[in-house]
Amino acid sequence: MRKVILCTLLKLIVISYALADEPNYPFVVGEELTFKVKFGWFTIGKAQIEISSDTTNNAEPSFHVTVEARTAGILDFFKHTVNQFDAVINQSTLKPSIATQNFLDNQKRDIQTNYFDYEKGKVRVEKVNFEKGHKYEPILYDIDSTTYDILSTYLYLRNSYVKSIQPNDSIMVKTFFGNKPYEFGMEYAGVERIKTQLGEIQAHKIYLLF
Repeated sequence: MRKVILCTLLKLIVISYALADEPNYPFVVGEELTFKVKFGWFTIGKAQIEISSDTTNNAEPSFHVTVEARTAGILDFFKHTVNQFDAVINQSTLKPSIATQNFLDNQKRDIQTNYFDYEKGKVRVEKVNFEKGHKYEPILYDIDSTTYDILSTYLYLRNSYVKSIQPNDSIMVKTFFGNKPYEFGMEYAGVERIKTQLGEIQAHKIYLLF
């Protein structure tokens, strides 16, 4: 199992507009976060996460979470990559109804859309390969009630560690990615002070597990 260190700031400056009937989560509609991925002194990637209110899913109040991750700097010169993810996630259960993955690797582009049906215990996967101009036949995969997609896993873990997790505790979640569920989670390492451009700030220290 791999372990990756991640620090999240205890205080984030965001422009937020919370819904009146929205559960009490440590994230709100209108939140925007930007991350930089560094290798030594070099920035090799950037990612932006936005949480908005979904207006297309009439069944239940839902979040619409979008992520764009791209290479940057010298790595982008050799291998230009842009990955976009978005998902419609039920506000009460934090489970997805629709999740889309859009991969652009140099000139290659693939889009995968997953439709989650928890009542039937199925996820319907539709794929399009733009390089070949080919749309694949939809495939059904089995899932259970504890399976999430990558973005609903992100919200679930954020909600879990803020509310209940203690130092050295870990949480694992079934995360459907590609064509099967993977075990993905985190180990909480407590709070420490880190140096930033804004000075010293308290941060949660997390090990990502996969």
